[in-house]
Amino acid sequence: MKKLKVIIPIIVLLILTILFGLSFLKLPINLLSQEIIERETKGLISLNSLSNQTLKILPKPILSIDSSSFKINHDTFQSDIVAKDVEISRSLFNEDEISIKLNQARIENINSNLINNSILLEGDIDNLKVNISSEDNSSRIITNKFNYRGSDLYFDIYTIDSDVKKIGFTIGELEIDELVLLLGKNYQQFFKKINFQSLSVSGEYSKENINIENLLIKLADKSQINIKGTIDLNNLINSDLNIGGKNISTDNLFQLFNNIKVLNKIASIPRGIIETFDLSYSANSIVLNNISYKSINETAININGTIERFDINKVNINTNLKSNSKADILMLLDFLPNTKLLKQFEFDEIQLSSNFFNNTLKLNELNITNNNRIFAKIRGKYELNDINNTQLDIQLEEFDQFNSIPSESIKELLSILNSDHINMKAFIDGSILNIGDLEFVSSDDVNLSMTGYIDLNNFNDASVNIGIDNLNKAKLVQVVSQFSADDFSNIIDIVDFDFLQTNLKIEPLNNIFLIENLDLIHKDKISNISGSINKNMFTGLIELKEINLAKLDTLFLNTSRIKGNIDLSLSIPDPIGLNNIQNISGNINGTIDIRISEEEFALVLFMQSLSQDISDFKQINELLNTLANSFINKSSSISGQIINKDFNKVIIEDLILSSPKSEIIKAELELAKENFKFTIFDIIDSEDFVIKFQNGSFSYERIIPDGTIKKPIEELIQKNINKLFENLMQ
Repeated sequence: MKKLKVIIPIIVLLILTILFGLSFLKLPINLLSQEIIERETKGLISLNSLSNQTLKILPKPILSIDSSSFKINHDTFQSDIVAKDVEISRSLFNEDEISIKLNQARIENINSNLINNSILLEGDIDNLKVNISSEDNSSRIITNKFNYRGSDLYFDIYTIDSDVKKIGFTIGELEIDELVLLLGKNYQQFFKKINFQSLSVSGEYSKENINIENLLIKLADKSQINIKGTIDLNNLINSDLNIGGKNISTDNLFQLFNNIKVLNKIASIPRGIIETFDLSYSANSIVLNNISYKSINETAININGTIERFDINKVNINTNLKSNSKADILMLLDFLPNTKLLKQFEFDEIQLSSNFFNNTLKLNELNITNNNRIFAKIRGKYELNDINNTQLDIQLEEFDQFNSIPSESIKELLSILNSDHINMKAFIDGSILNIGDLEFVSSDDVNLSMTGYIDLNNFNDASVNIGIDNLNKAKLVQVVSQFSADDFSNIIDIVDFDFLQTNLKIEPLNNIFLIENLDLIHKDKISNISGSINKNMFTGLIELKEINLAKLDTLFLNTSRIKGNIDLSLSIPDPIGLNNIQNISGNINGTIDIRISEEEFALVLFMQSLSQDISDFKQINELLNTLANSFINKSSSISGQIINKDFNKVIIEDLILSSPKSEIIKAELELAKENFKFTIFDIIDSEDFVIKFQNGSFSYERIIPDGTIKKPIEELIQKNINKLFENLMQ
């Protein structure tokens, strides 16, 4: 028994020693032939040549082949594989499962209709292990991860009747320059003009699709692109992909979009970096999950949205932007009309939150900052196809960039008013600017406010309410001259005032100028005008204080003899102009000073002395005496009623002149353009004395109470000429 216990371990040890020795034992054999390989691989692989065959029995049967050459035969791929050392083993449990190990091999003579320039695939293969399993008419070929042309590869191939149905694959760090040369022209165009570096990909290929589990593309600038999804090889448009990446230059990204003909109509953007992006492509449409961009000028943009069927009219994009670069903004908004106006703006920063849908740009928020304050806020929508449907809410605060205003007349007005800045709340509806509140603020306290609307395509089409405070006479003349072709400076100048305040309504297209209330302020006196000007014709009420008669004389009579100041009240129910006066009524009150020179006054006294004993001149002498002693060259009070029944003929009736000595002259004045008739009533015995100026000549009449006109003064002089000379010679 003891001997048995000793013998058993010795036997076991001997058996193990034999087995161990057999594991190193390779028996020469001639097992493989071309017929066997073709039969076992169903024609996929054939034997070109081999050197030696040996069989290693343990631990499992392995057939080793030295210096062999095989050929892969497939309708899509043919090549020669030259191997220095090949090991083939069959599973002990499944005779249809074969493992092949190539410690060192080379692939040559490649021919494939899947790729171009297949000769570029020739190269060494290190440490390749292939497992082939078959069942009925199908086979599966699985490799380990092996090195080929500097890249780690893995394949899982499924065939039916030697027809490749699927290829699962993993490719690591493959140089894209070489890959591009292998692809067909339809695929090469995806990579042109882009500085790609390497590609790592895993997925599955079939004749209809490539299912990409993960595709990582690295570029030379260390940026990268990730792609997942399915590529439809029969129709690329039907692919379903998710594309992401980080730190991609805009040059590369939009070159890629251009290569695959996606977003080929996208607006230009400044050069910069797509810090992160994530987009999905499916059924001819793109979903922008997130794009985060920063330009070289630090403009930051975040984008998300959808693009249906590559149609710019079916884009739905949300954008958030923050920029302090004018150059970037001009490029980004270049697709908008009238962008030249933006060139006039100066700003520190622009913040934008917007949505672009159905060719309409919706501004959720647009804030423009300059000198550390927000001077413009804009909200609303802008339709690219129809700007008449544009609707924008605009707020300006202390806006002083007047050069950007497109209207030269408005800029001229701001210059006249010496405006410092503008505050505005307005709404643009199509081409109509509806002004809720517009305030022009100046350093010299001239305040101008506006409400109403203006057609931005035609500034004459407007209805604007204007409020003005503290506008002096000189600036008023400039403003009126700007908006009217007629010269009203002389009319404005007849009233003494320091400042104007008013509420006006202007409709240039209809030639309407409505004066709701216009006050001319001179110390403690206020003149007032209300009414309207239509086609340069005025209708309304006038209450003017301290009209300068000297300037009024210059404007209407041009005698240079009348001075003084009067208050004028007029009611004008029908439109009148300087050459179209009718149906006005009113009154005057004030002081008047009729000036004559010393020589003229001496002549009056001399004529009075010559005619004092002539009965026919008694009335004239009485008048001359009254005028000389009480009215001529003296300030007298004046009052009267104004009527205007006849066209361009104004009558001041019940005209009463009161001298400082309380003497009174009752008179009536008729004005008909350059001509006038001045009637003095009841000089002597109820007779009236008439002075006429017509066509540049004076004439005189005496009218008795029954209306009979006595002989003109000229006839009286002729009648009494001898007596006049007698008086002269005394």
